[in-house]
Formats: sequence, structure tokens, C-alpha cells
Amino acid sequence: MRGRKAIATMLGLGIMAGLPSCQENEGASREALETETASRPAEQAGTSAPPEAAPKEGFVLAKASAMLPTGTTGSLLTTVTMLDAAVRKSEKGGSELGRVTNRSKQAFTFEVNSADEVAVTFTIDTSTKEETSRGRFRQGPETAGPMQGEKVRLTRAGTGWAGQLQSAAEVSSDQDKAIRKLEAWLSGEEALAFFGSEPREVGSEWEVDPNRIPGLTEGVDYRGVYRMKFARVTEFKGHSCAVLEGVVDVSGKQVFGIDSSMEVMFRGTAVINRSLEHFENLSEVYTGDLVLVGGSPSEGVST
Repeated sequence: MRGRKAIATMLGLGIMAGLPSCQENEGASREALETETASRPAEQAGTSAPPEAAPKEGFVLAKASAMLPTGTTGSLLTTVTMLDAAVRKSEKGGSELGRVTNRSKQAFTFEVNSADEVAVTFTIDTSTKEETSRGRFRQGPETAGPMQGEKVRLTRAGTGWAGQLQSAAEVSSDQDKAIRKLEAWLSGEEALAFFGSEPREVGSEWEVDPNRIPGLTEGVDYRGVYRMKFARVTEFKGHSCAVLEGVVDVSGKQVFGIDSSMEVMFRGTAVINRSLEHFENLSEVYTGDLVLVGGSPSEGVST
């Protein structure tokens, strides 16, 4: 398969609703973000601390196990869209060129029950596929993902977190991956990998592990450049935020077997609004081009 795809990844990682901002009174709820990554209004108990900033040393962007106050509730919505990919399928007697669009959406709500327990409920985990072949358009059915309707209880485990699915004795590999992501989110592991623990000054730049890019094909060891820049500090939906701008140019191979692999290449940009008060991304957007070359024989595609 050789396809060129525009990828638009809209993420609201750890979006918090109802946390007091510099423009709100204690206990007031703020409006939901008016984007695909918006959270829904929620409430929390307690007060928010001012941004950790030292004019000479810079701003702290991440802390290990930075916790929201007990009673905080909120939600997160992630959407990933692969737009109008050109795909060549191999068939008997020749090949056929078509176009495919894939869309996926995942959302969950969370509640901080205590400093040692967080409850998460997945409200949406779906995907759809649209395909045009031989001039005919076909809309595939909406497919439920492995976390649709599932509840996860997360508790502290040493310096980290451990998640447990509430509805099943056995956990599938995809469900296990989703739970591991929740654990990394609460522990601050992902944030520390992106931003580090030391204060950063406005204008500073650094490299990020390209395998941390959300929404890309899994099972690929990506190599290349993901360069992040602390562009400025701004007000975003009533919160003091660091605006982070990334430039991405990476590639890697997904191996299906001894004789088959697919090369994945992504080139694009990232824009992140990260709360300096609560150490959470209030919005995160990746936009660019994704190129896939090769594929699994079981997919019926070829280069």
C-alpha cells in the first residue's frame, strides 16, 4: 500500500473543566472548549495553585504524579482523522487505486475520589471507515472499540499508578494498552518525557522521542526529529498556558513477518496549550502528511 494521508490529530489530554482560573471564582465551572478536543463542564473542590514560575529560571511544565484536588471531575476527548488516503489494492489480473478515510473517537470522564484513587469511565470508543473504489463511495458501519462503556479504577502503586478494568476478569491486549496509557498519564510519565522536570524559558527548544507522537501507527520504532519549542505564555480559556510548537519529521517500519513490512513516514507540526497551574495539556493538535509504503499480504495491498 502506498498512501498519502493528511493526518489531523485533535487531542485534549487531561483537559480539566471546572478548575478555578484567574478569571473565575472558587467552585465556578467554566465553559466547555468549543473544539473537537473539548471537555464537558465539571466541578472540583479546593483551590488552584499559581503557576510555578521563576522569571530567571523559567517555567516548570511537568511534575511527577502532579495530582488534581480530591473531588475534581472532568473529561477528555480524542479524535484522530486520516483524510482521503490514496490506496492501491492488488487484485487478480492487476491493481486498483482507491481512496480511504478513517476516523476514530475516544472519550472518557474521570473523578478524583482521593489522593490515591481515580475513577475513569469510557463513554466513547468508536471508529468508522469511508472508501471510494471504482467511482463508488461506501460508508462503513461505526465500530465499537475495546474500551466502549468500560470503567477503570486506578489506585496508587508505589510511585506510580495501577489500573483495573471493572467489568472483565480477562483483559485484552488492546484494553491493557489503554489502561497503561491511563497509568502513564496519572504518574506524569508521558508529560515528563515530553517536557522534562526542569524549568524552561520562553524561546527554549529541545528534542522529544518521536515514539511519543499520539495517533501514529502503533508497533513502529520511529526515528527522526521531533523538535519542541516553548513559544510563549498566553491565556487559554481562562487559564495561564504555555504555548508549545513542535516540528515533526519521522519514519519507521512496521514488520508483519519475515517477508513483509510497511514503512511509515510522518511530516507535520504540533501546537499544544499546556496549563501552567495544573500541568495538563488543555489542547493538543497535530497536523501533517502521513505516507505508508508496503503492507501485509493479508491486507491484499502492494506497493
